[in-house]
Amino acid sequence: MIKYIFLFVALSLMSCKTYQTNELPDKQLIWGTGGGFSGVVNQYILLENGQLFFEDGLKHTKVELSKQQKQAAKALFNKCIDLNVTSMEMNEPGNLYYFIRYKTKEEDNTLTWGSGDYKTDENIEAFYLELQNLVEESKKMEEKTSAES
Repeated sequence: MIKYIFLFVALSLMSCKTYQTNELPDKQLIWGTGGGFSGVVNQYILLENGQLFFEDGLKHTKVELSKQQKQAAKALFNKCIDLNVTSMEMNEPGNLYYFIRYKTKEEDNTLTWGSGDYKTDENIEAFYLELQNLVEESKKMEEKTSAES
């Protein structure tokens, strides 16, 4: 019985691993924008454990934002798979473009859109907005934490 308790505790601790900006795991959900005059790409990186990062293409920095609930992060990864982001083909950038990328050790697929003459799948656009809402919620959490300090 004690062996099982030890095994449970060990597995629980392993699943709570926290990553640093310079050593992220292979499995990532990445989205953002790019293009324009400067061609800069800004992106967000969500991990399955709920960690959320922002990578500023102009400043060449990567910072961690407020951590999300692990269940919410996993649900977004599952939705990404359900929407077929993992294998769908969409490469229609405009001068300014949006993208969603699903990356694992075995897979790496990016959907890119923004061209004025391309009609993006409504489900993909809605998913992108859902991911952006996650960022807005993270910013609100950070502002609340800063105000309380």
